[in-house]
Amino acid sequence: MANQFRVRIARAALALVITACTNAIEVNPLDDLNHSDVDETLGLESSVIFSIDSTRLSFAKNWQIPVVVDGHTVTLELQPHSVRAPEYRLLVQDSDGVLHDMEPSRLPIFRGHVLEMPDYEASAALLSDGFHITVLSPEGNRWHIQPALRAVSRDGFTRYVGFWDNAII
Repeated sequence: MANQFRVRIARAALALVITACTNAIEVNPLDDLNHSDVDETLGLESSVIFSIDSTRLSFAKNWQIPVVVDGHTVTLELQPHSVRAPEYRLLVQDSDGVLHDMEPSRLPIFRGHVLEMPDYEASAALLSDGFHITVLSPEGNRWHIQPALRAVSRDGFTRYVGFWDNAII
């Protein structure tokens, strides 16, 4: 019973995060976050730092998010995407040892592409510290976007760092 309550609370919290988002995102370069601190902490030769206003997001069936890829602002078009197998089941064992099916919570994982570059694929996950995004070029190169807050302590979760695979030292 306590586990079901925790699951309900977790679902409600995720629903609040998603419904708190409204319509769009702004991407703005930031001058107050030191590139060399971020690059040194993450072990990067180079990166781009930008801001996403996640309070203006809308998680519709298909939704768009502007991001910076290799210094250019582009738009990702994303759709929810399950990583679970079609027959996935969540079983919960009660105190008597009996197993019960439970509806699993929806994972905030998305797939899509770059509108301005349709051959570029994109995937994103909304984790507790913000978005983690990978953009895959047709040549197989990966542009990673992750919260800069993990690299350099700052208030808020709106600062992101973007970098190519080959920038990792």
